[in-house]
Amino acid sequence: MSVVIKETIKGHVYLYESKSYRDENGQPRSKRVMIGKIDPETGTPIYKREYLERMDTVGKPVDGGEYEKRYSKNDIKQSQIKELGASYLYTNISERMGLLGVLRETLPDYWKQIFTVACFLVSSGDPAMYCDEWADKTDGLPQCAVSASSVSRLFQEITLTDRNSFFEAWNDVLKENEYSALDITSISTYSEFIKDAEWGHNRDNENMPQINLCLILGEQSRLPAYQAVYSGSLTDVSTLKTTLESAASLSLSKITAVMDKGFYKATNVDDMLSDQTGIRFLIATPFSNAFAKKLVEDSRQCIDLVENSIDVGDDSVLGVAKQQQWGGDRTVNAHIFYNVVQAAIAKRDLYSQVSSLAQLAKMEPTSKVNKQSFKKYLNIKNPGGPRFSVQIHQDVVDEELATKVGW
Repeated sequence: MSVVIKETIKGHVYLYESKSYRDENGQPRSKRVMIGKIDPETGTPIYKREYLERMDTVGKPVDGGEYEKRYSKNDIKQSQIKELGASYLYTNISERMGLLGVLRETLPDYWKQIFTVACFLVSSGDPAMYCDEWADKTDGLPQCAVSASSVSRLFQEITLTDRNSFFEAWNDVLKENEYSALDITSISTYSEFIKDAEWGHNRDNENMPQINLCLILGEQSRLPAYQAVYSGSLTDVSTLKTTLESAASLSLSKITAVMDKGFYKATNVDDMLSDQTGIRFLIATPFSNAFAKKLVEDSRQCIDLVENSIDVGDDSVLGVAKQQQWGGDRTVNAHIFYNVVQAAIAKRDLYSQVSSLAQLAKMEPTSKVNKQSFKKYLNIKNPGGPRFSVQIHQDVVDEELATKVGW
C-alpha cells in the first residue's frame, strides 16, 4: 500500500510516495520516492511526469495536479545562462540608500537606462557602447533599451534642469551633518564632439584637450553630493566659484571647501570672504607669497613650545593659530604648523646633497661649473686654473631651510 506524504525542506514542500512493506526479518519498513513538489505561489501540486504516467497505467489517474515541465535537448541548446549577482547587489544597495527612489521620482523617463548604464560601468569599466551586450547576459535589470545609439541619446536628452532636480532630491535624502570635500580633476579626451573639451592646465602633462570634473563628496559617508563638468580651459579657481554658486542654489548647505595650493589666489580668497552665502573654506597657502612667509617668520621664535604640540596618532607637529587682517577690513584664521622631525631629516638630506655636490665639483670643476644644480649651491672660481676654489652658498641653503622645510 502506498500513500503520498509532504515534507518541508529549507522552506520548500516536496511530495513523496511512501510504500510500506516488511523486510526479511518481518520488521515493518517504508520506502519513499519523490514524486513532485508544491508550487509556493499557487499551492498546486506539480508532479513528475513519470509518476503520473505510472498512475494512469495502473488505473489510478491523479487529479488536481500539473505536469512538471520537461525540457527537450533543443530547449536546452537554445537556453541562456544569465548572471544575477552584480545586478542584485547594486539594486539592493541602491534601494537601501534611497538612490533608486530619487531616480524614479526625478527622472521617471530615464531612470531605468541610467541605472542600467551605471551598473554596467561599475561592473566592467568598458565604454558605454558595450552596455547592450552586458545587459543581455545579466538578469534582474529593469527592462529598457541600452544599445549604443540609445545610450548616446540618453546622454544628450538629460538636461541641466534634470540633473539639478536629481541632486536637490538626492541631498534631501542624504541630510548628513558632515563636512563636504570638494575636488577638481581634468580628464583628457581624443573626442572632437565634446563641446566642453578645450585646452587648459593639464595635470598629467598630456598634449590633448580636456574637460574639468568637479565633485562634492560627503567626508564621512563618502557619497557624492554634487557633480559638474566644465570647460577644460577654466582654471580651478573659476571652476570652484561656479560649483559653489550652483551648490548654494540647490540648497546644499554646510559646505566647507577644503582646497590645496592650486586654488590659492588672493582674488579667490577675496571672492569667498565676500560671498553672501557664507562659504566656509580651508586653503593651503604656498610659500611663494609674502603673506605665508611673514606668518612663518613671525612664528619661528614662539612655536617651539610643549603647549603647541599636536599629536596625531604616532606623529606629532607643532602648531599655532593666529587671527590675521586680510584686505584691511576682513579677518582670517591662519594656522601655522611645523614638523620638527621632517625639518631635521630634510636638513640632513640637504646638507648631504650640497656636500656631495661640493666634493664632485672639486674633482671635476670644469665639467660642473655651468650645471644648474651646482650653480645654485656653489661658487666655483677659476675652474680651469691650478688655484680654483669651491665655496658653498650657505645663505641659499639657510633660506631654503627657513621657510620651505618642515613648515
